[in-house]
Amino acid sequence: MDAGNPQAMKSNEYFLLDGAREMGDAGKTTCLSDFQIPEADSIVSQCEIWCDSGMPKGHQALWQHLNVDGSDFTLTPFSARVGALGGIYGCLFAHHELRTSLVMPQALRPEAEEAGQSGDAQWENGILTEPRYFSFRTDGRLQNYNPNHRRQWRPHEVLHGAAGFFWNPAMTRFQAYLGARLNELLPIVHWYGWDEVYRPTCDNHRGKRLYDVFCPDCEAKAKPYWDLTQNEKEVLREAAMTHAQFGVEHWESEWNACLRELETGERHPVGRFKLDSSSDALGYLMGHWNRVTSWSMGAWVERFLVKDFDYYCSIEAYAMSVGKLHQQLLFSELEVDFQYSRHLQHRRIAQELAYRFCLAVEHLEEGSVQARQVEESLEPALAQLEEVCQSLKPLDSYDEVERACGAALRDASEYLPIKVAETLEGLGIQGRKSERVLQVALIREGLNSTFNHFDEANAYC
Repeated sequence: MDAGNPQAMKSNEYFLLDGAREMGDAGKTTCLSDFQIPEADSIVSQCEIWCDSGMPKGHQALWQHLNVDGSDFTLTPFSARVGALGGIYGCLFAHHELRTSLVMPQALRPEAEEAGQSGDAQWENGILTEPRYFSFRTDGRLQNYNPNHRRQWRPHEVLHGAAGFFWNPAMTRFQAYLGARLNELLPIVHWYGWDEVYRPTCDNHRGKRLYDVFCPDCEAKAKPYWDLTQNEKEVLREAAMTHAQFGVEHWESEWNACLRELETGERHPVGRFKLDSSSDALGYLMGHWNRVTSWSMGAWVERFLVKDFDYYCSIEAYAMSVGKLHQQLLFSELEVDFQYSRHLQHRRIAQELAYRFCLAVEHLEEGSVQARQVEESLEPALAQLEEVCQSLKPLDSYDEVERACGAALRDASEYLPIKVAETLEGLGIQGRKSERVLQVALIREGLNSTFNHFDEANAYC
């Protein structure tokens, strides 16, 4: 599918997943301290019901719509529900090896080398590597499909995208830190808790968390959750309870720690093996503080994003949205309207392009002739992008916006640094016409790095 210009679907096409029957309902929570999640045995029992409900009708259309391999979402009932949330929130996958890294002005780079080093992706022996923190943006509009990452990363990316992010022009460093911690909460609870409930594994790893260990035997057991036999479910039930209990404990301890941080303005780390969300949020802060407090970030958010839909300008409001998203995952009937979701995908593409255009201007000296020329060249496209981004209702056509962006980039490119101009369009969306030539060049670069590695190996033979 050409995600930039999706194939036409009938307006009455939907995808539906049943809500929870064993866990009650989410209710109308109005206070952060009131968020409750079910007990582990209720979660496991509800997953059994979903497993016994059979294959969701039309699920293949959802994965095509998200531009991703559906087998990464069908191993467990909760991952399938994450996929449906991806459709509801307009998520769209871009390929890691087909996108260009953002060319960041020096003033916007990480505060410390440990937080991200250069911030640039590099090919190493056929693998495109990126720094840990600086390669990920809570405000990133597209979901990253990295073929070198295990399958759990795909639902993880969707939950980050569905969660939105916190931003305020007057935010403190501590608020930015807490916003990053909240953004990571549900993706981690899902990965190590809900996504392990009835996930097939090898005998050695049943009931265990693998963290950074990759097990081919576990991967070989992979199958859609609706294909599990009764005997397989009985074998997995004890492990399912273990993972559900971990999910409950992790959510409750992290959620309460975040509320204490919100109340006190001081860090409250939760001591546990491997998963130190407070330390990770600090790393993200050091990697992104210069970027998220820059002119380009503010100009982009205020012109191209919708408050309380794409982002939240108070920590309290953002925490409330994360809690409600969790309840939606646990309880709600999930219905994807493909026509509306396609518009949200177009908004995400437009927003990502707009961010790159704003960032390009920041490479130039403020008030310079070059800066004025670039702003004038980009403005016709930015105006059309703004129209798409500010509309929460489907528009007639997105094709004209793509053409306007291409024309504006051609006009502006002579005033921009060469590397900036060459990489602006590289979103990594497979099938997007305007970046096909760039994608071929990226593939060639990756192949060359692989062949060079082989040449080096042969030299020692």
